[in-house]
Amino acid sequence: METILIKDELTFKDIEEAIYRYHCKLAVKETQEILKAIDDLLMARRDRTVYRHKGLKEDHITCIYGDVPYKRVVYETKDEEGHKHYVYLLNEALKMDMIGSMSMSAVEAIVDATTKLSFRNTAKELDKTTNLGISHQTAWNVTQKFGEKLEAEEAALVREYDKDAIEGKKEVPVLFEEADGIYIHLQGKDRPKGKKGREIKVSTAYEGWDENGALVGKVMSVGFEDGKTFQKLREAMIKKVYDTDAIKLRVLNGDGAEWVKNCEDPGTEFQLDRFHVYKKITETIKDKKMQSQIRELYDECKIEELLETIQVYADSIATDDPKDKGEKKALELLKYLSDNKEWLRPYKERGIKVPDSPKGITYKNLGTQENQNCSNITLRMKHRKCSWSISGGNHMGKILARIANRTIWEDIKHYRDAIVESDKAPVVWEILSAAQAPTYDGVGNKTGNIAEGHIVLKGSGMTASRRAFLKIFDNRTASELIYR
Repeated sequence: METILIKDELTFKDIEEAIYRYHCKLAVKETQEILKAIDDLLMARRDRTVYRHKGLKEDHITCIYGDVPYKRVVYETKDEEGHKHYVYLLNEALKMDMIGSMSMSAVEAIVDATTKLSFRNTAKELDKTTNLGISHQTAWNVTQKFGEKLEAEEAALVREYDKDAIEGKKEVPVLFEEADGIYIHLQGKDRPKGKKGREIKVSTAYEGWDENGALVGKVMSVGFEDGKTFQKLREAMIKKVYDTDAIKLRVLNGDGAEWVKNCEDPGTEFQLDRFHVYKKITETIKDKKMQSQIRELYDECKIEELLETIQVYADSIATDDPKDKGEKKALELLKYLSDNKEWLRPYKERGIKVPDSPKGITYKNLGTQENQNCSNITLRMKHRKCSWSISGGNHMGKILARIANRTIWEDIKHYRDAIVESDKAPVVWEILSAAQAPTYDGVGNKTGNIAEGHIVLKGSGMTASRRAFLKIFDNRTASELIYR
């Protein structure tokens, strides 16, 4: 703190950063003291007939306020079959959820940042807002390891789907579904020959719209899988949540691509997406008046007249000039609409009986996928000159899908034991020999029964964190500490 006071050009930002770093160091020291105090308390109160002290293991936890080196006691115990194994009562008592050597808070901060920023900018931003001090490579490692877990989970889910072993519980009368692809730039050997990238598939299922216009019960799936596998994944993700046998009507909205239309449920009503029809009209018809006329016929569901009008227009602009692409483009539109003729009418215009919507949910015309793509996938994976490997893009896509589905934090906790490579110092295990390992250690009853030993930090100078520690452990039994 003294060095900052003698700085020639002192700013408030300098003071702010210095105070923040100083208190981060204090937080690291306090964490070390509390972890040691709790570990000592557990050692004193443990059942010595079950847990035998076998030494100390040096380790570290990367927290949002810095790296915390610490030592914890290793205990030898036996399972019900008499096999020896080693445990850390400190980890069990505090439910120390970590991915590799990182605390859950640190991992959540990294994952949250990498879904918004590049890996390099993630490292820079977290260096400003936390005391993690990670490199862009560490941010990449955390994201890839987490993405690998999600990818493996989804592959297993598809296998369960093939066995008809997935049974969702939620019952809804109608399920709306939309699917589309996003062209993603690829890098290196993953780039297709003659192309800059390939399409990543995205689908969204939902129950309808709430009173604020937000989607209800959203289930998004993302991936570079082939069409058939992706459709299985999409259906498996839906069946994981919903009882599909109870659904009375399923409507799928898409651009007409084969992988979109060939859905797993044969009873699904497919309709051509209005946005893509309008886009195709604009791309292929240059005459503004004709564009307007074609859109009007489409909106009024006058399908036969629509197709006839396009054919007549194409014939009227036919020319021998090879540079004039007007006729070719008009016939391209005609083929696109003709190939999807039976799906040009919206589901509401087909005489289908639509079940009443549940309270608080509204049924509307579909067409939300472009917005879902932009807000959930495109902003991170397509803009800012991003390019991806197939593997890295797949991992990021699946993470972004979990954010959209609002399951991301549960997913992180579920995979807390994933291994993350670290460039920190290796752990050291100070092993005691059989002669050195005490049959009795710590304070309390030497018969091995649980004793109410002295609580460490009692009588020491009080800080806020020490008060919190004492408040937690006062009036707690050993069983609550070890087995909670």
